[in-house]
Amino acid sequence: MKRRMPRVRPLIAALALAGAISLPVAASADEPDTSFSVFLRLQAEVVNASGSLPEALDRKGWHVADGWANGGPNSGNWGAVFFDLSHQVNDDLRGVARYALNTDVDGRKDTDRHTYVGLASKRFGQVVVGRTETPYKTFGLGWDPFNATFLQARGNQGVSFGQFGHGGFVNRSIRYDHTINQVQVAAFVGIDDSSDPGTGDTRGNHTYSFSAIAPVGPVQLLLSYIDASEYRGGPDDREGWKFGVRYSEGPLALSARYELRDSGLDDGDFLNLSASYRVGQVTYAAGYGRFNDDRDGRGNDGEYFMLGARYSLRQGVALHGGFRRSDRDVTGTENMFGIGLRVFYNTGNLLAR
Repeated sequence: MKRRMPRVRPLIAALALAGAISLPVAASADEPDTSFSVFLRLQAEVVNASGSLPEALDRKGWHVADGWANGGPNSGNWGAVFFDLSHQVNDDLRGVARYALNTDVDGRKDTDRHTYVGLASKRFGQVVVGRTETPYKTFGLGWDPFNATFLQARGNQGVSFGQFGHGGFVNRSIRYDHTINQVQVAAFVGIDDSSDPGTGDTRGNHTYSFSAIAPVGPVQLLLSYIDASEYRGGPDDREGWKFGVRYSEGPLALSARYELRDSGLDDGDFLNLSASYRVGQVTYAAGYGRFNDDRDGRGNDGEYFMLGARYSLRQGVALHGGFRRSDRDVTGTENMFGIGLRVFYNTGNLLAR
């Protein structure tokens, strides 16, 4: 790797300290002592794949899928079922828990999404323990107007993917979230309890991540970091930085993200640009991304382009469609066009009925 990005693990502790000494967050409306809700998300897309990559993978032609990434259907998908429980512990603390199934058009997937329990405080933020997502993934993920569809940038040369990018979950992890004077912060550690064959102890090469989003008028500024070096016996030099800026006012939204990915990850840089404009119930969007490969002699740069539109039929139902092209020097091109339907529903507190 031509560069070495500095380790910043002490900043994790700094973020947690900032949350502990921050001003209290404004209390929300009165909540019931106990709340249980179910949130359902379903998506089906009819898409056509062409180009050298689908041909090499025997995936040319028409498909029914939920999301598409890394050359395959039902990857980076949207479908899920969330079961959320919370209970008031005292005047400030609530106990929280979530269990989420991962689904696509073929049914339940082999792996679940979230499985965690924790505590939420109006003054000090929320901490959860279990199977969670890194702040590197979640902060700025929604800046892509078509995230978790066949048009998305992640996994298609637009932004990073994988467990330590914009995809996947981490088991045995601890995550802290708080909003401090409108600045959103999150800190995360994934515990490495795998065995070290040499000593019989656990390896202890934990994964660390933090993120912050700060508003400046209609502009949001984003900073994210992750370090998964040698986590569970994996490769060294798995560090990544993400910088972003997003402008949103009225019907217009513009965003830019730039990622530096170390040699144990993608070993290169991602640039992603997106724009969207809403006219009534229709949102039009365009996106461009580029991956610059830093590996010597590989020459495996990538490019991403997208045009699409979403039509909100009513609350909880939306149609989307468009065209995406991804191109990488070694694996070749992938052209996708199609249409998709999303349906989502939140029961609200079932115990209040």
